[in-house]
Amino acid sequence: MHRQTIDKGQASYEPNSIDGGWPKETAPAAGGGFETYTERVEGAKIRVRRLSFRDHYSQATLFWNSMTELEKAHIVGGYLFCSN
Repeated sequence: MHRQTIDKGQASYEPNSIDGGWPKETAPAAGGGFETYTERVEGAKIRVRRLSFRDHYSQATLFWNSMTELEKAHIVGGYLFCSN
């Protein structure tokens, strides 16, 4: 927060003004990067989410069950403090 320092070294985004614009994507012809594959598709090509995307409770239950009693009390206390 309120950070004004620009670190010297490789930037993690492209294009950038640090490091001469590197890293850059590697062209597929050079043995790297990503190239889409064109294929003929017959019928309807649709994106369908798996049924597991409708499960909103399993991950939260696993998280809650992994907590110690002290951690559970801390979570409940934090929730009660915010809801007043």
